Order: sequence, then C-alpha cells, then structure tokens
Amino acid sequence: MARLKSNKTSATDHDIGRRIRARRRALGMKRSRLAAAIGVTSARVRKYENGDCGIPASALLRVGAALGAAPAQFLQGDEETPACLAPPSAIVDLDAEELLWVFAAIKSKERRRAIVDFVSFMGDSDLAARQERRARSQ
Repeated sequence: MARLKSNKTSATDHDIGRRIRARRRALGMKRSRLAAAIGVTSARVRKYENGDCGIPASALLRVGAALGAAPAQFLQGDEETPACLAPPSAIVDLDAEELLWVFAAIKSKERRRAIVDFVSFMGDSDLAARQERRARSQ
C-alpha cells in the first residue's frame, strides 16, 4: 500500500513544536545542541518547533531523552490523545508553560515553596489563607 504524503501540518504539530521549544529554552539549550543530540540538522529542529513539519515518533522519543522529558509531555490533549496525557487547560500561553517546565526542574522543596509563595504574592493571591490551609493539611 502506498504511503500518502501531505504538505499540510496540523494544529497538533504546531502545539508539539511549541512545547519542544519551551522546554529547550527553559533548559537554556541552543537549537544546534538539541539537533546534534537527536541526530538531525538545526533547520529540522526549527521546522519541528515551528510546526512546519510533523515530528516522527522516533524523533519525539529522542527529543524527550535529550530534554529530560517524557515524550507524552509534548502531546496536546484532543480527541486523539487520552486526557491523562493532556496538559492542564489553564496553560494558555508560552510563558505559563515555560514557567511550569522550569518549576518542575527545581529539586529543592524549600525553593519550590518559596516560588509558589512569591508568585501568589505577585498575583495578589491571599497568601495568608493559603499558608493557613497548607498548615492544617500537614
């Protein structure tokens, strides 16, 4: 059976590429370094990140390994992807997504807590009420 090729990319290709770029940038990795790690050219990585071409599953596995992330983290939740693999719907922009990637890389529990408190303060969240709830739950 002949394989059909399409020059069209989908919104999913764009979303996957956007997530790859966000993760790479969060790690401070240059595009050329990622390209070398996964065995493709820098131009190919740019095409993946821009959604100009779909990324094969085998390449997505290599990207995940190079970026220290499960390939499922790059997938968008839709009717073709189980909801358990989809990112929270609250992640609506690149800054929020990048912040989550960077936050997830922080190993220190104390630093993570300090960041949550800081972001709560910056967002005018009721920090005192959150701290009280957290103290009761522990």
